Amino acid sequence: MTTDTEQDKDDCIKSIAFGLNRAANWRDKIDGRYPGDPRNALAAECLRELAIKTTELSDEGWLRLRPAFCGLTVTRWREAIAQSGRQVGFYQEGTSFPCFLKTLFGVLQS
Repeated sequence: MTTDTEQDKDDCIKSIAFGLNRAANWRDKIDGRYPGDPRNALAAECLRELAIKTTELSDEGWLRLRPAFCGLTVTRWREAIAQSGRQVGFYQEGTSFPCFLKTLFGVLQS
């Protein structure tokens, strides 16, 4: 039997994965418009890999995300994921899941 906290964490993971895959699809469309810029295709690939890695969300990471996930409107939460996803491959320092979370934490605090 799962607790509400475990279910919330699972829902959060699914939400982030959905947002990252959505950002990857957006990057694919941008890549179609600018085929000479390889960053879009690379970013789309990275976003899909990050979506798979969302299951690596640590309990510590969840504790930091929980107030935002449970306290923000769905629209604001999704906007934060989208904004963070757009930075992957362009403005974010690294391409690991912890780097993405660092970016997401920053967006959520702004």
